[in-house]
Amino acid sequence: MKRLIYILSFILFQIVIGPVSLQAQSDFLEYADSTQILLVFDDEQDTAAINELKQELQAVELATTPFTRIHLWQIPLDTIAAYGGVSGILNHAIGKPRIKGGSMNYSAPLMLNIDDNDDDPGVPQAPLCYNDSLFDCIAGTTAVNMSFMDTGFDGEPTGTRAVWLPNHPIFINRPFQNAGVSGKSLNIDNDKNGFTDDVRGWDFHNNDNMPLDDNGHGSHTAGLAALKQSENNDMKRNKIMMLKTHNQEGVGSIWQVVQAIDYALRFDIKIVNMSFAYLSPVNANGKPTIVEYLMDFGKTYKGTLFIAAAGNDSINIDLPIILNNGMAVKYCPAALPNPNIIVVAAGTCENELASFSNYGHNC
Repeated sequence: MKRLIYILSFILFQIVIGPVSLQAQSDFLEYADSTQILLVFDDEQDTAAINELKQELQAVELATTPFTRIHLWQIPLDTIAAYGGVSGILNHAIGKPRIKGGSMNYSAPLMLNIDDNDDDPGVPQAPLCYNDSLFDCIAGTTAVNMSFMDTGFDGEPTGTRAVWLPNHPIFINRPFQNAGVSGKSLNIDNDKNGFTDDVRGWDFHNNDNMPLDDNGHGSHTAGLAALKQSENNDMKRNKIMMLKTHNQEGVGSIWQVVQAIDYALRFDIKIVNMSFAYLSPVNANGKPTIVEYLMDFGKTYKGTLFIAAAGNDSINIDLPIILNNGMAVKYCPAALPNPNIIVVAAGTCENELASFSNYGHNC
């Protein structure tokens, strides 16, 4: 498995990508101070404590992830004003002893742009510079399934189910298939996981079972993983689960990412690719943000590794970023302290760090 991880990381490292400005990230953070927070409690059975905080904040429960039990709460404007903003509410909430972690719900823009003139959107078109000899050492007897949280995959709807571009050679027999649903009755949640007809994964942006790509980025990143694996018999066992978390403009919310991680962990996915980044405020009391908590959950209970994009602003992501409003933020998920994360920077064909790439201890 380690060999697969390092090879996958090497492939992603060698993509030459264009920068996404830090100012654009700051603009997205303005959306963060809206009306929603995410919380995780240390005891889900302590409904009295949960209801007490909910009543104190006049919050409305919008949803809860079924496996990792992350709560999404809507906060009324009067409460937001009383606490000086959603960040004030979050700091108040995570100061409670029964809260294990929390985040605001905000946008997480993608980090990679695809050439609109690509002739074949199903195959990665960015300049790739890898050493074929690296793939000669890949061997193994155990399938290592991976998930891509992105804009979806190239395919076409068939009835009420999505099909993964069946005619493209690098994707033949590669898509993940939910055995609890495949071949069974339609329009029924056969495996009782809360998702109807989720044969190939799920679209958390449109909330349906067809995570089709309307941007190109998801097919690009998944194509990189499938490209060389399709030439190696030992790696053809590895399946790819696509979870659509980002829309046509390449923007998704933290809640959509959280739902996707929850979904992947339930299926024992061992590698999760996240080619996006967002600025995350630093929590008070040192308590983890929600994505940080989920990564730790994945390590502890599933042995899951996360691969994250370093970003493209030529900055040291080990250092906090101070916004114009004085808020201290981290460049996440790349800057998170979790030991089960590999941060992938942009490189040149000369195996040097790209001039626009972020850098740091984990890169």
